[in-house]
Amino acid sequence: MHGFRLAVGALGAAGVLIAGAAPAAAEPATAPSPGSTVVGTSQAPAPTASPLAEAPVRYEVKHKAWEQKEPSWCAPASVQLSLRTFGVYVTQDTLADKMGTDSVGTSGADMERVYDSYLKDEGYEMSWSTAQDPEALMDAVSYDVGVLHKAIPLGVWGAEASWIGADENFGHVVSVRGYDKEKDTFTIWDPWLGGYGGHHTVSADDLADAAQRNGLAYVHRL
Repeated sequence: MHGFRLAVGALGAAGVLIAGAAPAAAEPATAPSPGSTVVGTSQAPAPTASPLAEAPVRYEVKHKAWEQKEPSWCAPASVQLSLRTFGVYVTQDTLADKMGTDSVGTSGADMERVYDSYLKDEGYEMSWSTAQDPEALMDAVSYDVGVLHKAIPLGVWGAEASWIGADENFGHVVSVRGYDKEKDTFTIWDPWLGGYGGHHTVSADDLADAAQRNGLAYVHRL
């Protein structure tokens, strides 16, 4: 965990989100990269049966495949991608400035504050939601992606992510943009600009294993 800013009690019941700098190397990481730790202080209720019933078996949101402009800008990049699916056009520079993103990363509290400020103008709200249970993750994503037709950010651990394969851990944020309930898979966009970045299809079990606790930026209508 070298280089991480650990908040006291960050591994408690509320869970954590680490949105940090990706490794500089294009190949899978062999050393930890700095990140910033924050607590997911709010958690949304699970979607009700009605909107879940509306979710199709599979769905994929199309969005511009932006890469993160700086090594520590995975959170601004993933929020930028999500907001684009809400019809909100904002630059990574603006988001990074508002989030206080530095060379270490972005705090989840700042990410939520800024993301939520744009969402509420569109009639939505974000809450951190559980992400380490495959079924709960599928329920939440199938509502956001399949019913609302929005891509959403997810905090993951580099050492646990099957498409990254890092030897040591670091925090990272990706965009979840699709799912398939029959195949039990998710489609993600990783904004890192080299190596493991890009579009990936990941099994529900693998993505849940990679996810940070309460690391899903679950969006629901106000």
